Amino acid sequence: MNPTPCFCRLSKDDPWKGGRLLAWSIDFQELRDGVGQYPVAIVEFDDTGDVCLVPPCCVRFKNPE
Repeated sequence: MNPTPCFCRLSKDDPWKGGRLLAWSIDFQELRDGVGQYPVAIVEFDDTGDVCLVPPCCVRFKNPE
């Protein structure tokens, strides 16, 4: 596994941070009528070392600023 350097944020309102994309995956949410699946990026943030699930729209491979 080779992490890919990236810029990411947890939501569209958060500032961009440096991180490493570890993998793409699928998360799910239980709904009243069943299960809804959606894609996520598994990212490790450079500043804290936290590993988080990030929406794909919040991952960039070039500096967004």
